[in-house]
Amino acid sequence: MDQQFDFRALLVKLQDCLSDNDRRRLHFIVGDTIPRQLRDDPSLGGTLNLLETLFDQAKINEQDFNYLIQVFQEIQCHEAVKRLKEHQLREHQRGRSGTNSTNVSDVLDDNDVDRVIYTNLTPQLNTAFYHPKERDATSTRSTVISFDQNSTSSDKITLTNPSIYDENKVFNLNKTLVKKIFKSRVTISQLLLCLLNVIGIVIFLLLLIFFVKTKQSNSVDILAVKVSPVYGSTKGGDGFNDATDCSLTRDDRIVKISAGWTDDILDFVTIFYTQDKSKQHGVNVYRSSAFTSSFALEPNENINGASIYVDIRAIPNPFSPNGTYIVVGLRFYTDQGRASDLFGSSKGVVANETTSTYRLKYIQGRSAGYVDAIQFIWYKPIQSLNIASLSED
Repeated sequence: MDQQFDFRALLVKLQDCLSDNDRRRLHFIVGDTIPRQLRDDPSLGGTLNLLETLFDQAKINEQDFNYLIQVFQEIQCHEAVKRLKEHQLREHQRGRSGTNSTNVSDVLDDNDVDRVIYTNLTPQLNTAFYHPKERDATSTRSTVISFDQNSTSSDKITLTNPSIYDENKVFNLNKTLVKKIFKSRVTISQLLLCLLNVIGIVIFLLLLIFFVKTKQSNSVDILAVKVSPVYGSTKGGDGFNDATDCSLTRDDRIVKISAGWTDDILDFVTIFYTQDKSKQHGVNVYRSSAFTSSFALEPNENINGASIYVDIRAIPNPFSPNGTYIVVGLRFYTDQGRASDLFGSSKGVVANETTSTYRLKYIQGRSAGYVDAIQFIWYKPIQSLNIASLSED
């Protein structure tokens, strides 16, 4: 099997190491380089199409897949990282053994070439490096043997007696002939062309360094992501994910939060994003909420903390007649020192999510008639990097 086939086979096997959450993180982390339809399809087929896109974009190939190793490291897929590095080591060892074999063949071939060059240049060297008087004194003598054309052999053979040089003669270098040889090999125009090529390469490298530094100084991407624990019950309601449900992009942000509640139960919460995107969790179609409230953010304001209240409430649920564990209250905090109203009730177990460097990107969880569970996805902008890093702390 060839090298590319082995690498692609390994990528197929790696799919068994990825959970559904791993796939979602993988699609989110490379979201700025792949089409929208691939980013929103964290299935097995969608992940394989994502890898094929990375092949097409020359980000990975069978010889260089460090980009893929770094991505799996950032999303904490240690088994995938281990298997990719093992494959990389095997290919490196295989390449070294092949290079050694090639070098031996090259050495043998070089010896053959040297032998031919020596044979062809011997008469010229004899002429160039010995004094002309010596050539006259040691001229060769030839004897011609002819055969009759009617005889069995009609060849003419010239027998040449080899030249014999006196060992006591002085070995002199014909400098004029050597200068002519070098002048014919390296002309002034060739030297000028070589100099122009060097100058062009230097200018290209300087421009490349300039553009890279300019891009690094002006670009800030969403790169570091932190996922909170799940607050509430993971068994009730239907799963939701605002990133996929609202088709969020890297530049979208939360602009407003509204909620409704009755007595000590949170009925619903709605998150509003830029570009008129929003999603309501929990429904109030068959009942009306006694209280409602909204919390609008300023253009440069972001949510950097939240208080979550969870407890058991007697809501209609045939699978849990003794009460259901749900989210009963929420309060949000911003990096401008502001806090929202308490959405719902504080009668329950409270958990606080606070951070000074991260911002709330979106939420996910489970909901039906009420908010059964909620989970926060935080992000942090990092300058001069081009891939995301995920952390669970």
